[in-house]
Amino acid sequence: VTTFFEVILARELALLFYRSVVLLFVLIFGAFLIRGVIREVNQREEIEKLANKLQKINKRLRELDQMKNEFLSLATHQIRSPLTSMKGYVSMILEGDYGEVDERLKEPLSVVEKSSHNLVKVVNEFLDVSQIEQGKMEYNYEIHDIRKLVEDVVREYAPAVEEKGLKLNFEASEGDYSVKVDENKIEQVIGNLINNSIKYTLKGEITVKLSKPKEETVRLEVIDTGVGIDSEEIPHLFTKFRRAKGAYKVSSTGSGLGIYLAKMIAEAHGGNIRVHSEGEGKGSVFTVEIPIFSKE
Repeated sequence: VTTFFEVILARELALLFYRSVVLLFVLIFGAFLIRGVIREVNQREEIEKLANKLQKINKRLRELDQMKNEFLSLATHQIRSPLTSMKGYVSMILEGDYGEVDERLKEPLSVVEKSSHNLVKVVNEFLDVSQIEQGKMEYNYEIHDIRKLVEDVVREYAPAVEEKGLKLNFEASEGDYSVKVDENKIEQVIGNLINNSIKYTLKGEITVKLSKPKEETVRLEVIDTGVGIDSEEIPHLFTKFRRAKGAYKVSSTGSGLGIYLAKMIAEAHGGNIRVHSEGEGKGSVFTVEIPIFSKE
């Protein structure tokens, strides 16, 4: 308005021209400024609408995720019971509880027993993941000699290692290995790591080492001469359903949950898990560290 009145009050032609140009510039600049403000206001309103919509979508996704976890928990419970019964009866038949078994049936029955055992293991892994994600996983912390737990698991997996033509070593430094842990869960961690090494080691050996790098910490290492892990894969290895690149070429079995569960259980004990590998074909080292008194 001021610029407009200056144009009207101009008495010289040159001043009139100059003030007219200024007025025109002010009008153009003002128009762009107003358009910019209106556009910014509209964008903010649109962002607010999108944010509200995103909140609703996230809420719905959380509800669906919870429903998925509940369904998975229910389904695995329902599947596990008949599988366990099937495995138990096949085992009893093979042991001769129902009479002598024809030699021709022993091999197929052994295959059924082994397959049902593997399937029960996969179902249990899904059930554990479901319980962890729902915050329903229960831990029973008691003082245990973790050296004995490791020895028991190593002994359990020795036949599978021998069957594959590998060598299994167990090493433990001197010291007291009394640790406050959930016995079954820690055995699951140890078993998952050894089983993982068995799957991906075609020749050579697997070494399970137990040590106390610090007075308040126990360290478990599972070292193999297997296929190794590419450095790009390592950061993603502990996520659900993730298997290393090329893993299917070595072993077609595996849910991709064993290492993830080992990580979650180790962290629940206040510990951690990590992996090191020089690269493909150079083996790998899985390391778990757990504080001696992880829970009060």
